[in-house]
Amino acid sequence: VARSNGAPLMAAPVFEAAFRYDMSWNGPLRRVTEALHARAPKLVALPVIGLGSPHADELALGTTGGLGDGERSTAFGEMLATLEADARERGTEVLFVKDITDRQALWADDVLRRAGFSRLPTLPVAHLHLKGETEADYIASLSSNMRSNLRRKLKRVGDVETVVGADARDVRDELNELRRATIDKADTEYGAFEELSPDFFVAIQDAMSDRSLIILYRTDGKLIGFSHVLIGDDRVNYKYTGMRYPEARDHNLYFLNWMTLVRLCLERGIKHLHAGETAYLTKTRLGCVVERSWIYFKHTNRFVNPLFRAIGPRIRIDRMDEDVKRLGDQMPYIEPAGTHPV
Repeated sequence: VARSNGAPLMAAPVFEAAFRYDMSWNGPLRRVTEALHARAPKLVALPVIGLGSPHADELALGTTGGLGDGERSTAFGEMLATLEADARERGTEVLFVKDITDRQALWADDVLRRAGFSRLPTLPVAHLHLKGETEADYIASLSSNMRSNLRRKLKRVGDVETVVGADARDVRDELNELRRATIDKADTEYGAFEELSPDFFVAIQDAMSDRSLIILYRTDGKLIGFSHVLIGDDRVNYKYTGMRYPEARDHNLYFLNWMTLVRLCLERGIKHLHAGETAYLTKTRLGCVVERSWIYFKHTNRFVNPLFRAIGPRIRIDRMDEDVKRLGDQMPYIEPAGTHPV
């Protein structure tokens, strides 16, 4: 927290984690680092202290009303200095500022660079902006090929029961089981940045009440998938999902869930679905645009930090994702100076 005369000006969460610098590596090199990690984990997993959250895809930076640009930059600089002082006291040598969006970087980049931070691209964030008022309006906004594909997949969903607003306590263990199954199926492991407490969904629901929704999908009484969403005043935030395979694939659960989220937005008069990271190929075909995101990093040793600055950008976390590589220049990035309501 940054304060002025005792009054808070700016605040953000802080986390500690072990960052695997080999997350984006595959093949023989990854097998070498896995063996090294088993014998000397600190050589592969760097202890870091970070501003942000390991489970958010955008830096949550709270500010008091009426801060001018200069005051905002000064407060942020003070937070970074305090973070570094705390890291030195803990003996943690690497600092992170996690998931600065292009919008935030317009003003924060200069502050971070003056403080000695460098940056690397991380997974971008998909956003769907609904322009119409109905489900038919949304479907009409898609390409003719995607419209046909979506209708075909929805027709083949079969007998799936959808429950919006389930009690997380009733299905706690199943939620964790399905999320683990989905993580295990993924091509890339994100380590500490995807692990949740077994009581996570229950705790969030207790804290946020009807702002935290669990959506369940069952067939023949068997839970085959779920989604966790957070409801804001101006957006629905699609946070977590878990699916049971092969049932989820057999029932086109991804597309059923997507339309459930679109309907949830429309029913509440919300035009913005914050669709999160990964699955960019499908999400962009479903109408999403994508916002770039950055991790800023620094080594507290002034002699080592230049080496970090040289090597760090080569560890491109966004390139870990196959869809990012496949889309390449076709990725519909949002320009940071645009007028998008994000």
